[in-house]
Amino acid sequence: MPKFYTKAFEGKTLYFDFRTGGVGEPEGVHARPIFASKEIELERKCLREGRQEQLWIELLVYSLEGWEGFYDVAGGSIPFSGENVRQLCESDHSFMRTVLHVIRSANHATLEDAEKN
Repeated sequence: MPKFYTKAFEGKTLYFDFRTGGVGEPEGVHARPIFASKEIELERKCLREGRQEQLWIELLVYSLEGWEGFYDVAGGSIPFSGENVRQLCESDHSFMRTVLHVIRSANHATLEDAEKN
């Protein structure tokens, strides 16, 4: 059964679990849904600044609120920050574009508990 974002979810934090079957160490992202109005706003901003090719990065910076289970190749934990989002978009753009694709689909989302927000 498909799931969809409605205005009731605007401003809510959702969790996108990257683990297979939800088993193992936590691995996923905390993000807010991206509605068309926000995407248009960010697109216009990028166009004004001559950075239209970076719209997808701005969408991730806007949407992501945290992550779990992100490690560098040496096994060091990568703390969440807007700067680290931008760095990962540069160094591993394929994975980060996949993260954006997952966030855009409500089918992968779980609404977080009120105490986590």
